Amino acid sequence: FVEQAGRATLVPYSATGAFWRLARQLGVDTGATISLAGSFPAITEAANNKVFFTGLVRALLGAAAAPREVLAHGPAALAGRVSKIARDCRKLVVKLPDSAGSAGNFPVFSADLAGLSMRALHSYLVDRLGTAPTPTRFPVIVQVWQNSVFSSPSLQLWVPQRTAGPPIIEGVFRQIIAGPEGRFVGAHPVGSAEPWVAEFCRQGLMLGQVFQDLGLFGRCSFDAVLFGDDPEDPAIQWLECNGRWGGVSIPVVLVNRLFAGSDPPYFAIEQTAPQSHRPGRPFSDGLRLVSDLLWRPGASQGIIFLTPSGFEAGTGHHFISVAPSEHEANGQAHSAIARLQT
Repeated sequence: FVEQAGRATLVPYSATGAFWRLARQLGVDTGATISLAGSFPAITEAANNKVFFTGLVRALLGAAAAPREVLAHGPAALAGRVSKIARDCRKLVVKLPDSAGSAGNFPVFSADLAGLSMRALHSYLVDRLGTAPTPTRFPVIVQVWQNSVFSSPSLQLWVPQRTAGPPIIEGVFRQIIAGPEGRFVGAHPVGSAEPWVAEFCRQGLMLGQVFQDLGLFGRCSFDAVLFGDDPEDPAIQWLECNGRWGGVSIPVVLVNRLFAGSDPPYFAIEQTAPQSHRPGRPFSDGLRLVSDLLWRPGASQGIIFLTPSGFEAGTGHHFISVAPSEHEANGQAHSAIARLQT
């Protein structure tokens, strides 16, 4: 294909060194000009590293703008760190610095550690690390979770090359988190009228500008938590940067393209699991169950499947619900889920 086209542009999910090596090898093998839509590997790695991001947040916005956290450089050190920190908080989270989203992360509740010996705590933590999708590489992060968190927003950015202008905010979303592991199961847009949005965007743009100055190019999102006693004036703590495509940015770009030339409608992202595991079924069965709800070109509302694999495996549903209003989009999503679970 590349030889026939004479050139190609690779658009990777995350611009790691593997894709740059692929681009170089394609150029060598075909003699064609190969471009890659992404940052150089070093900045891609930095943008997806939670330790780097925490240091950047504290340097730019102050120590209070990031959660309290420490590094553990081995299993024994991890047990010691967790034991000490758990005395002063209700919940903490053990994170892998370079994991994608919540993959490999797990919470630890102080109440569950009561009475455990150091040996038992060590075994418990090693077992939890063993369930990660990839082998654990130390150091890992031990992070204190605020007790009064009431929302987990994300800021979605497009970061152009520096000569093309500053970072662009494409949306603020309230992420829906489920289960003790904090698994992402969906997201809904947040209106600009929310009292905290202006300050949230101001801080997020500052962070985006720093990453652009470092050489980041392409998709970028920042995850945070809002906490405190006053929802009208919450404290903001920034958790991580995702210098890659993700579960919110892909639907955002899809909706913008489907409704190009007009204001995009409200849409809800649903990435849910069924209440109980169900046998896998052909995706065509799912389409038949919600045929009248499917979005079609020119329509103002409907559902759009993002991936079929969850339905086919019986492990969940992954779609967006598009409608003129939040109420209609949510109602449509609930109807679709009810049918798909029959």
